[in-house]
Amino acid sequence: QKSSSRYQRQMGKSSHSQRSNTTEEDERVSLLHKKLELKRRKQQQGDELDERFGYAKYNYKSVLEGEEKSRRGWIFNIMPTTVPPEEGTSTTEQSALNLYFLTSTGTTFKSTILHAPYFYLLSSSPSVSSPHYQETVISTLLRAYEGSGLKSVKVAYL
Repeated sequence: QKSSSRYQRQMGKSSHSQRSNTTEEDERVSLLHKKLELKRRKQQQGDELDERFGYAKYNYKSVLEGEEKSRRGWIFNIMPTTVPPEEGTSTTEQSALNLYFLTSTGTTFKSTILHAPYFYLLSSSPSVSSPHYQETVISTLLRAYEGSGLKSVKVAYL
């Protein structure tokens, strides 16, 4: 094996540091996949538990594809949840809501819909109305939450 020069070692370019960086990255990716798999299993267990209590999962996408007929009911409960990414897609979870419905015949069902997450910021500073300040806050938020599903930031005044 070829030894690294002193300069390469000082600058972190040695073959050992490259191997350790690759190993660390592989470990990080492996840990991420394990966490996603655990979340998928927990979600599946939650869906199975809901079904045992009479809340069969209703997939509205199958209605659009003509596989299932539409259902009508009244929402009586809403729970926030996340949807793990599909196998082979990105590693970003999506925010969603579990909607629990009661039909006119007394049966129940559950449907999960995706939604864009949001939060509100309120500042007591009068400088908030400054366009430069707003642009700075918006760009900082978009950078900080890049890859998390945040697509836009809207400014509203009270």
